[in-house]
Amino acid sequence: MKKSITRVNIGCFACALVLVLLLITQFVPFWQDGEMSASISSYVWFPEDNKAVTTYLKNYLGSDFTVGNMVAGPVVLLVGSAVSLFMCLFMQKQWIAPIITAVTGLAGTIGYLATPALQLGSLWGLHLGLCILLLGLAAVTIWWKANTK
Repeated sequence: MKKSITRVNIGCFACALVLVLLLITQFVPFWQDGEMSASISSYVWFPEDNKAVTTYLKNYLGSDFTVGNMVAGPVVLLVGSAVSLFMCLFMQKQWIAPIITAVTGLAGTIGYLATPALQLGSLWGLHLGLCILLLGLAAVTIWWKANTK
């Protein structure tokens, strides 16, 4: 049986590429100030090992800042990216794949815009841009899927 590459396949693979980039950027240095640097994931999962980041964020955001104020966005984005990547690679024919991917892109966009601690990161623009790109690619993939017979 011959399989052909469709626009939906291309859309899912494009989303998968952006998801891989999003996952990688979660683990590269995000906050950098002098000799201090930490990735989002290392700070969210191991805040005690990154006290310099907490000090840096408290200097800019006030003494009432805690890691709990910003943990939801990165965790949702990390889990959503992993689930979406799996679905884009292995469940392309299902409607749920581009929908979950769009939700992940929207959650990431809202998370980066709504969390002041994330806006202090040196790679904030890249992360936000990848989330917006993911949302747009997923929307196009959904549109292609709806218009494919």
